[in-house]
Amino acid sequence: MKGKIIGVLLLAVMLLLAGYIANLMYETGYFRNVDHKSPGQLLTYIDVPGAEDLAISREGRFLIVSSDDRAGRRDGQRSQGALYKIDLDDPTLSPRLLTKGFTQRLHPHGISLLSLDSTTYRLLVINHVGNYRDMGMGDTRHYVEEFLLEGDTLTHQKTYEDEILAHPNDIVAIGPVQFYFTNSQGARNKLELFTENYLGWSKSSVGFYDGISFRKVADELPYANGINYDPSKDQVYVATSRDFQLRVYSRQVGGALQLQEMIDCGTGVDNIEIDGEGNLWIGAHPDLLTFASFASGRQPKAPSEVITVRWEGDGPDVERVYIDDGDEVSASSVAIPFEDKLFIGNVMDARFPVIQLD
Repeated sequence: MKGKIIGVLLLAVMLLLAGYIANLMYETGYFRNVDHKSPGQLLTYIDVPGAEDLAISREGRFLIVSSDDRAGRRDGQRSQGALYKIDLDDPTLSPRLLTKGFTQRLHPHGISLLSLDSTTYRLLVINHVGNYRDMGMGDTRHYVEEFLLEGDTLTHQKTYEDEILAHPNDIVAIGPVQFYFTNSQGARNKLELFTENYLGWSKSSVGFYDGISFRKVADELPYANGINYDPSKDQVYVATSRDFQLRVYSRQVGGALQLQEMIDCGTGVDNIEIDGEGNLWIGAHPDLLTFASFASGRQPKAPSEVITVRWEGDGPDVERVYIDDGDEVSASSVAIPFEDKLFIGNVMDARFPVIQLD
């Protein structure tokens, strides 16, 4: 009798575990069919590795690229990340290195570009320094680097460091001194990291620097990822990858955020860009489990997706404008349209594509 009870209990545990795994695979997009769809033809590739984030000056007609060879670092190679500038009027779209004179360790992640006047820009950069394999644990340290960009000259201004920068992912400048940023996770050890990644424990956050001090302005989010700000609406957009949502916040006095809307995007949303008409362009991961396997080196490629979010009529309209199984680009993380071209950055590829829009 006792043996039968133990057998029933083991079967129940196995069924629960199987149900949990199946649900996890469903929630993270594992069963999605990813057929190729593009708004145009592949024009060229730009040879910059790990172009995880891009920022654009439409008036200045240039693009800034945040580059880090994550695949190489994962495999034990030592390298220095970099920031590049691309002149959008240059038919070759050749990247120019901006950080040659930056002697500190640089492994850039999210970036934000803010025009101060017609020739000067504030550039903020999330910088991770430490052991890639620790995934933010151990000896990894996180900073925000502030630069001044004048023409092709990039001058380091300041390094921000605070314990609230636990796992910073993306950043957006909203003025000469203020900025918001996301912490993609709140974990302080690898067990907590596991519970966030695989058990859905929502402990990521949005932080705010008011020019004097840091503080959290949104908490208990499921993997807060990309962030951006629309000054015309005074709204902050936050992508939460783990639940496939875009969160829309209104700014309050002192920088506080009030949640206005949650938009189901149906994909693992990453960095958010805003085009000249106020529409959002979001690089995304349609299958988070395959992306995780690709990032760790267990899979040769990962699917990519680009969506747009437009507000028309009574509510938001989500459109899937680009989908690829990883042959053209793996693990897309950001997308920026400019005139007749679409630039698609990615997490770990050795180059990133430019699409000629139809």
